Amino acid sequence: MENPDSIENPNNVAPVGAFSIEAFCEFYGIGRTHAFGEIKAGRLRARKSGRRTIVLRSDAEAWAQALPERTAADAA
Repeated sequence: MENPDSIENPNNVAPVGAFSIEAFCEFYGIGRTHAFGEIKAGRLRARKSGRRTIVLRSDAEAWAQALPERTAADAA
């Protein structure tokens, strides 16, 4: 069985079920330090499977939806 994290994702489509931290960071364009900071701050829910940290797709989507919107004033 092929590891879904090792498959190239040319359309930037979220994998079914859950992200590894690496896949989450690649998909959302953030670094590991930022991701773990969001987890520590309680803004991103993560789960442990042995030593591995995973983020459920639903939790990733909730995190992204909770991000502040950029306004025209932010661009100036």
